[in-house]
Amino acid sequence: MKKAIQLFCAALLLALLTGPNALAQSVPQLINYQGQLLDAAGNPMPTGDYAVEVRLFPVESGGGSLWGPQVFSGQSGIGFGPKASVVNGRFNLVLGPKDVNTNDLASIFATSASVYIELKVGNGSPISPRQQMLSAPFALSAANAANAANATNAQNAANAVNAANARNAVTATTATTATTALNANNASNAANAANAANAAKLNGFDWTAIFSGGNPASGPLNVAAATVREMSRSGPAAAITVNS
Repeated sequence: MKKAIQLFCAALLLALLTGPNALAQSVPQLINYQGQLLDAAGNPMPTGDYAVEVRLFPVESGGGSLWGPQVFSGQSGIGFGPKASVVNGRFNLVLGPKDVNTNDLASIFATSASVYIELKVGNGSPISPRQQMLSAPFALSAANAANAANATNAQNAANAVNAANARNAVTATTATTATTALNANNASNAANAANAANAAKLNGFDWTAIFSGGNPASGPLNVAAATVREMSRSGPAAAITVNS
């Protein structure tokens, strides 16, 4: 007998809709899905256990599936689960975390704007129309919180870069100042050395050979082997040798 179905979702855990980062959070990667099975006359299906297959699609009809099947048949293994227990037509399924092909349920909601669920009971045809899966109110808040967190992280990263650039700029300025100071010090030392060299010469004569320290004003005369120039007002200087 052809079956009809009335579906509704209770406490959909669609915090999965917050994006790929939600996979890293401590959110159960499961969806609690509830509904009611009706026969062709609109009466609830008899109480019992039923095999159910679940697939997810991006469109209400046609197209290829995004995820599934997940098979509730009592078989063990990835993507399998116990048969659906139906009471007066009502049932509850826990979808996820993976289908029989080991595809993650959470990834579908992270990458698809619209998701529709399709059920097949036993050997019957898939129940039509598919039902669109919608987010619970708190899931919408979770999505906003994730966006806010991402914005904060981006701002923090920008601040860190700016702080590093500012620190580098200060370091570069300090290095330039240090180089300038070193150059000034070197120039001063060079000037002092030139002045000292000039002071060691008087009237073009290098006094360092006969005066200790090269200073004729205060340096002691080296009389061991000194050549003394006698300066004359009217004649050339006469060189005399003084021996100790």
